Formats: sequence, structure tokens, C-alpha cells
Amino acid sequence: MDDLKGLLAKIVPLLLVAVLVLGMGFLIRSEVLALAKARNAAIDEQKAIAHAEARLQTLLQYQADESILLDRMAKVERLMPSEAGEGLLVKEIQAVANSANTRFLTVRFDKHTQGDQYKEIPLQITFEGRYEGLLELLDGLRDRSRAIRVDELKIGEGSEELPQIKADIKAKAFSRQ
Repeated sequence: MDDLKGLLAKIVPLLLVAVLVLGMGFLIRSEVLALAKARNAAIDEQKAIAHAEARLQTLLQYQADESILLDRMAKVERLMPSEAGEGLLVKEIQAVANSANTRFLTVRFDKHTQGDQYKEIPLQITFEGRYEGLLELLDGLRDRSRAIRVDELKIGEGSEELPQIKADIKAKAFSRQ
């Protein structure tokens, strides 16, 4: 019995040490796995943050471009309104003629034609004035009014003698559909 007690006294501490070593090994292994999982989660979070920052930069760029786009939309609306608006078009042409010191004699609209995403409004306009005034008038039609394309320009003698001239213009204005 004493031998058994002596043997047990030697084996029990060894067993306890072995159990402790195995327990510590298990704990270390689980901690290493938890650390790897946490590192992977941190990498995923960093990727998500980088993606969110890129998205934020894109949105900030859109916000910065908003005023430019609104200005462009306003310009398109002015150049190509949603309706033909012949009355307003005549007023705009009259204003351009007045600023160019030319007399706006007549305007005649022809049948509208349909384009892909716009309508063409053919018109014939007659002006009378000096040559310099005609140049100013053409610049004004290009710069200040709606989108107008001059297709044909005939210059002839005005009702008074030269330097007075008469200009017959065939043009097209545009509107959106």
C-alpha cells in the first residue's frame, strides 16, 4: 500500500502538470484562432472603410458638380425650351434686332419637323439696316437667344439707298420634345 501511495504521489503531480500543459495549449490555440479571426475582421473593416471613403469622394464630387450641371441644365432649357414658344421667339428676335440697330420687318414660321429628341422650327426672317448691324444681329442670334441655326442668308438692297441693306434669313429654332 505504501508503494501504491508512493507511486501515486509521483504520478499525480506529473498528471497535473500534463493536464495544465494541455489546458494551456488549448487556451493558447483558441487565443491564436481568435486573434486571426479579429485580424481578418479588421482587414474586412479596413476594406469597407476604404470603399465607403471612395463612395464619399464620389458623392462629394457629384455635389461639387451639381452647380455646374444645374447651370448647364438652365442653359439647355434656355437654348431648347420644352415648347416651341413662337411668340417668345419673336420677342427674342425683336430684342436682338433692336440691340443691333436693325429693323425687324417680318417673320414667317413653317411646319415644324420632328428630330430624334427635338423639334425643328423653320422660320424666315427679314431685317433691314446697315451691314455692321446685320453682323451684330447674327452674333446676337448666336449668343443671346435660343438655339437658332442660320441655314441661308440673302443680302439685298434695302428700302433706302446704300449703305442700307435688307437681309432675308432662313433659319431653324429648336425645342425639346
